[in-house]
Amino acid sequence: MTPKQQRFYVYRLVDPRDDQPFYIGKGTGRRAYTHAANVRRGVIDNGAKCRRIAEIIAGGQNVRVDFVAVDLSEADAFAMERGLIADGVGLTNIAGGTVSSTEAQAERIALNIAAIKPYDYWIDTIPQATIALVERVWGDTKSFYDWYVGAWAKLAKDPRQTVVLP
Repeated sequence: MTPKQQRFYVYRLVDPRDDQPFYIGKGTGRRAYTHAANVRRGVIDNGAKCRRIAEIIAGGQNVRVDFVAVDLSEADAFAMERGLIADGVGLTNIAGGTVSSTEAQAERIALNIAAIKPYDYWIDTIPQATIALVERVWGDTKSFYDWYVGAWAKLAKDPRQTVVLP
């Protein structure tokens, strides 16, 4: 991986009053420090998190940022963030973490594969005009169907690859 691909980190925001983490995040650059800066500017994006930060600041302290892991790929950072949020108690995270674009694409591929009907069902339900077109282009419907199912299976193994027509 290139240095740019390995620039992500996972962090915890920790309340210095009780040493308890209250937020898990993934970021690059100065992202981990923007939460407190936003609260100071009056930018509220998550009520519970911002309220906790405001209380810490009002008490004369600063939110502590603990870096859990650094130099991660985006996908690894997203996965770690999700795992820590799922295992965390008392966190103010609104969502359970985010998925990378590759993970989202893999999920869409899995859903498409699950929606593929068996050949016998498919051939009985498509319009005759479609069957005629497939036979004209591919020679027969079964070879087209097998290629189509195989293409989705290849994408399931690696969503970033390109599937080429034979």
